[in-house]
Amino acid sequence: AGFRGEYFGAEVESTPRTAFTLTGNVRYSPVQHLIITLEPRAEFSDSLIYFSRPFVTDPTTGELVPSRKDWFFGFWLGVTAQIGN
Repeated sequence: AGFRGEYFGAEVESTPRTAFTLTGNVRYSPVQHLIITLEPRAEFSDSLIYFSRPFVTDPTTGELVPSRKDWFFGFWLGVTAQIGN
């Protein structure tokens, strides 16, 4: 099990932009040479750069579009195997 945080900063057109991520990490090895990894990840930004659900109605077009948020959350699942030497 593990945890990591990342901070990113930049200036765009003289405006500071920042983003911060938090990632957990759980690894499980059911057999030798096989590792299964689950990583829940949360990302935050001071700019509206992530699309998030649920969908909302766009007031100008009347169409359903993803709501814009300054955060994102997702899960990553990875599998690592050693084959050969």
